[in-house]
Amino acid sequence: MSIPAFEGRSKPSTWIYKVALNTAFVWKRKEGKHPKETDASAVENEIDGMGLTPARAAENREDLDWLYEELRKLNKVDRSIVLLYLEDLSYREMGEILGLSESNVGARLSRLKSRLADEYARRAK
Repeated sequence: MSIPAFEGRSKPSTWIYKVALNTAFVWKRKEGKHPKETDASAVENEIDGMGLTPARAAENREDLDWLYEELRKLNKVDRSIVLLYLEDLSYREMGEILGLSESNVGARLSRLKSRLADEYARRAK
């Protein structure tokens, strides 16, 4: 996709998300697996900035690691829906980016939220 390929049928921001998403998929395919761990000092700086206790910070880190692992299990469309949802895009915008209808995005997102909530509840037991 290139700028001359932009036909103006969607908002420029929607088109840019689509380009970024496709670029990420190509990069992931080329690079293969990437390290799952983040830079420890970056995490520590984030924790310090949030004013969390070490115990709560560790719990948050475990939750975040769990969420990343669950996202890795999803197919690329479902993973994209969750990530675009976390970016506060509307169902219409997500649909335009992914080539899905708004109702399909809504149904998938509802199922994904339920699935993640169920998995999280099982994990907590």
